[in-house]
Amino acid sequence: MHKPVDDPAIGASSAREVDELRRLVEKSERELASTVARLSEVELAIDGMAAREGSLRELIVDAQDQLIKREQQLIEARAQRDAFEHEARELRVRLERIYSLKPFALYRSVRGLPVLRRLEARRISALEDALRRSAD
Repeated sequence: MHKPVDDPAIGASSAREVDELRRLVEKSERELASTVARLSEVELAIDGMAAREGSLRELIVDAQDQLIKREQQLIEARAQRDAFEHEARELRVRLERIYSLKPFALYRSVRGLPVLRRLEARRISALEDALRRSAD
């Protein structure tokens, strides 16, 4: 059945097996400690990434809010531009109507007369003199 433990062959063999098992246990404990340390590092890294992800999400939300505001400003600016273009078209039509009136045609033909040119030049010169005097 069982051989006595006092047998030197069995005792030496068992001692070697026990030493080998102790070395394996110690090696496993060191590997386990190393794995636990690496796991802690990974958990810290994950926590850091989660924090950065939260910050990035906030930045993205802020950027989207700014984009929405700018799009709204662009829509408003386009509406203003359209209103100005509409007003400019209306003013061009009114000006064309004024140009087509007979009194305006008469004014254009008379305006070219040398006498009126001299009068206009004197009037402009007088206005320029008044401006210079007021600036001094």
